[in-house]
Amino acid sequence: MDANVAKSEDLDVICALGEELFPGHFYRSSTIRQIHFLFPSLFIVGRENGEPAGISLGVLAEDRTGHILAMGVKSKFQGQGFGKQLLDSQLTAFERKGISVVSLTVAPENRIAKRLYLSRGFVVVKLLQDFLGCGRHRELMMRKSGL
Repeated sequence: MDANVAKSEDLDVICALGEELFPGHFYRSSTIRQIHFLFPSLFIVGRENGEPAGISLGVLAEDRTGHILAMGVKSKFQGQGFGKQLLDSQLTAFERKGISVVSLTVAPENRIAKRLYLSRGFVVVKLLQDFLGCGRHRELMMRKSGL
């Protein structure tokens, strides 16, 4: 898989893939476009033989902490190391900006994603009750690199 910084012409692909990966819970197209306008080098698109395979969308918080808003790989590409490649590309994009602390949230029951994040140095910081609405809890995970 090739994981590269997204260009403006990739935004429709990001929106379609995001809706496929997170049905009913992904950002509106206008929101994706505005966030990309602010953080263009932190949007990563993964492709396998030209086909969109996954996305990772990063932003910067006020305290200069990086945050991964969304990351996912299409089901047909899962289990092939694409998630690791996307995450590594995202972390590299943050490091190029001098960002050493990165956070993300993950569904507590998503053991596969949590295992990936733990393998890349993330630790669970706390449970965020109802973070995405009633009964939709998330775990906040953080990672500090040794820039």
